Amino acid sequence: MGDLDMSWKEGTVVFSATIRRSGNSLVVTIPVELVRRFLLKEGQRVMLMELTRTEFGIEGMIGAYLGIFRIKEKVPTVKVTLSSVPKGMVKGILEDIEGFVSRKGATAFKYDYEEPSSKLRFEAKFGCVKDKIYRPKTKEEIQRIADELSDLLRETGAAIEDIKVNVEEVIHTMIDPSLVSKSRHLLNDSDAIEWEWVI
Repeated sequence: MGDLDMSWKEGTVVFSATIRRSGNSLVVTIPVELVRRFLLKEGQRVMLMELTRTEFGIEGMIGAYLGIFRIKEKVPTVKVTLSSVPKGMVKGILEDIEGFVSRKGATAFKYDYEEPSSKLRFEAKFGCVKDKIYRPKTKEEIQRIADELSDLLRETGAAIEDIKVNVEEVIHTMIDPSLVSKSRHLLNDSDAIEWEWVI
């Protein structure tokens, strides 16, 4: 792994432990605070490395590299295709749609307009992972959002060619595991997210 990256940040959990023997190996117990902080699991693989510095004499440290924390999320997604949308109406329709899905808790929104065919396609994702962990929406809630969105689009006079709800897999690698740890009560028995450390 080379030298310890200078961008590493030292956490607040510090503890003293005693090295003890277990069979032919020496072990150190990991405190529950770190287990929860990093969502550690029994059987999880880690990479141990030696670290030294000589600023105040010879100092040594053994680092346990966990890898990259990866979340796999099942994200409910509403996809809509509108036909015969004049270019002059696109901005207004998009403002209405984006405002609506934002109020409903959308975590992502994107669109595409095909000028030759006058088709407007957009999709809104309703995940539970963003700046923090949110309660996953139920299938019934997502279907209700799709139905309300249909009503809104009909009010604009847009022709709905297709509207469907599906689930897409999204991978997150920039979410701190402590956010998941602190929010596990929101997930209950949901299978909306899975996580792992990848070396």
